[in-house]
Amino acid sequence: MALVVADGHNGRESSGEAVAAVARRVGGLRFPSSVDLFIDVFWDAQEAVRNATQRPGAPNPESRTALALAVIGDTEVFWASMGDGDVFLCDRTIEPLSPRRSYFLGWPMTRAELADRLETGNTAVPDGAVVVVASDGLRDFADPSAEDAHSCCRCWPTHRTPRSRPRGLSISPVPAAPATTSRSASLRAEPSDPGRRAENGSETVRNRRRVGDTQPVITFMHDRGGRDTVFRLPDGQVARTGAAGTRCFRDISAQFSEDDALTTAEAAIALMPQIDRETPGIRRPQVAGHEIAVVTEAFLVAAGLSHDRAHELAQRVYRSGKTATANLPSFGFRPPCRW
Repeated sequence: MALVVADGHNGRESSGEAVAAVARRVGGLRFPSSVDLFIDVFWDAQEAVRNATQRPGAPNPESRTALALAVIGDTEVFWASMGDGDVFLCDRTIEPLSPRRSYFLGWPMTRAELADRLETGNTAVPDGAVVVVASDGLRDFADPSAEDAHSCCRCWPTHRTPRSRPRGLSISPVPAAPATTSRSASLRAEPSDPGRRAENGSETVRNRRRVGDTQPVITFMHDRGGRDTVFRLPDGQVARTGAAGTRCFRDISAQFSEDDALTTAEAAIALMPQIDRETPGIRRPQVAGHEIAVVTEAFLVAAGLSHDRAHELAQRVYRSGKTATANLPSFGFRPPCRW
């Protein structure tokens, strides 16, 4: 059995195309699955999304999607994920298998870049356990890895019978916002080869990080035609920065790294009450009722600039136009993780 969930942003095209691409490949989803096979499947999905969103006259050219896929056999699950979707293993306790990262299908990238960004892994599935593939809404609104784990386990069908097969659920639990569309499906994959087993027993293996090191992370997406950047925090809070803040965020990513930019953004969100006190009346992005406004100055103060220096740089450079950019290291900018 294969489970797939796609969570689209900025239009439904990306999630629909991604799930359809996986469905077209389902006959080739042999078990056990290899990293190369997952790369092939996700590359097909990437090309399908790009073809749909970048054609002339496409209504939502900024549509992007997270995609999570699990192929379940008798005793193991092989999984792959890009974006902020989740793969969980539920067996009395709930173990998150896939880390959440800020890469989404539909962004321009080469096959090699996709392969580098794709998270994959495999783990043994205990008798009667449940594999869950879900959009980010499950972790954000009913966090199965924290206080809600016990209630989530009760809700999922985990009763055991002798020699019971692993079960699977695909979940898109939160009603879609106007810019977000989730698609999920259960697909039939070819039977497993009982002679193949994980070399390291029940340990989960992935490209980059072990399960014990997986932590919820801040993620981001661009909105309003790339003008704004929206951040989702591990605790479910949502923050938005406008055009000037987006230009600053992109400078941090380009001149340092995306991880540095996200660390700075997280610190900037926490600094907003202080920024409001120090610089009253500051220009703020338009936000929805549940969103936190993050101004450009907050990114700069989070990286060591004084409030006055941050305000001057934000006004003189980042609010000056679409092509505005600054050499941040020359201003003493140091991302929080480099302090």
